Amino acid sequence: MSALRFASTFLLGLLLANSLLACRHEGSKSNVLGEACPEMLLEEKWVQGEPITPERMKGKVLLFLFYQRECEGCERQAMPRIQKLHEKYIDHACALVFVVNTAFDKDLYPYLADIEETRKHLVRMDWTMPVARDLDEQSNELFTIDKQSGTPQAVVVNEHGQVCAHDWYSEEKEMDAVDAVFERLAAGLNCHCVRMPRKVGQNCQRAWDAIEAGDYKSAFDHADIIARSYGYDEADKADADYLKTWIEEQAKGQIDRLDQQFKTDPEAAVEGVDEVVKRFEGVTGVKDFAKRAEGWRDSPVLADFRKHRKELEKVEADISAGEINDERRRVLVERLKDISDRAGETVVGSNARKQLEKLTGSNREQAATDQQQAKAADPANGTDRPNKVSGSRINQPGSDRSNPGSDSSQPNRNRKVRSRR
Repeated sequence: MSALRFASTFLLGLLLANSLLACRHEGSKSNVLGEACPEMLLEEKWVQGEPITPERMKGKVLLFLFYQRECEGCERQAMPRIQKLHEKYIDHACALVFVVNTAFDKDLYPYLADIEETRKHLVRMDWTMPVARDLDEQSNELFTIDKQSGTPQAVVVNEHGQVCAHDWYSEEKEMDAVDAVFERLAAGLNCHCVRMPRKVGQNCQRAWDAIEAGDYKSAFDHADIIARSYGYDEADKADADYLKTWIEEQAKGQIDRLDQQFKTDPEAAVEGVDEVVKRFEGVTGVKDFAKRAEGWRDSPVLADFRKHRKELEKVEADISAGEINDERRRVLVERLKDISDRAGETVVGSNARKQLEKLTGSNREQAATDQQQAKAADPANGTDRPNKVSGSRINQPGSDRSNPGSDSSQPNRNRKVRSRR
């Protein structure tokens, strides 16, 4: 193994180890702490603010709060605290603070799921943070503390998508601990949302500052001068080699990412080449990559991808054009299957399969509805069938509410929890 490869491998292992250590947050027993953040299911239209897409969340440090209206711990402690953090980080390039509004008590209190009333409440309280809507209350169920989901829960996710803090968020100690993890993670990123290398000695500080500013070329050149020149001690040279290896590893990571992206979204990969080449100009391996990537622009892979994308856009327009009868559905399904087969594992193929699932899924749902209506119309199935009981959400002692419209305090109403399904 070459010295460079060994140093790169060691550095990557060290960074991963430090990432894991940074994600250790002592608190209640979370089911997701240290794991990849579960994929949340959110309504397309947010309760408040512009929707934060998964693309915007990717590579960012996230702090989000599960909030149910009239949950005392949410209203009195959690939301005011989150509002302050939102105001502090609203212009931060690499940190996002938002709220996920859920309404797991809607079976008992349907008005809690009224989005317009929630929106008006946010305005009355002067809370301006982005607020998503939990799709059918599914996302809140994915996050449990001591086997309980509920509100207010706060979750911190690092730039790699790993949950680094997850706890209740209504007591001062809990909130301080969660906030500390979030702020430490946000502070450790440079302007490109890349975690900064370790601190170095004074002679290499200029290179470190250039990394913080995203100027990798200047940082690499300065570190290279120190590493090659006489007059610097071993500690300075070690720092310089460390920074050079760190930059080379970042460049390699971006090149590997584009290589992989070219297989699934060649158009996006081609668009990203110039930025990576410019950002890491002069760094080992970048010039060779630039020559190789130049061939992507005229490749059959890119031409086919664009062709398949246009075909899918035409099908999607036809789906939106009007009511879909059985014959239209059959034709659309065949077209989508053909695009899916030819586009393979690209994003076009994936999107074609999603559209296909929507078409066939809606057809199955209609068939199931027709079957249920037929059973309901059958007298033999009418009187002996038991009523459906909604027993999937059970409020724990202390979260019950005899007067849901009242703001008066009740014992143990600081949190609202339910049993895990």
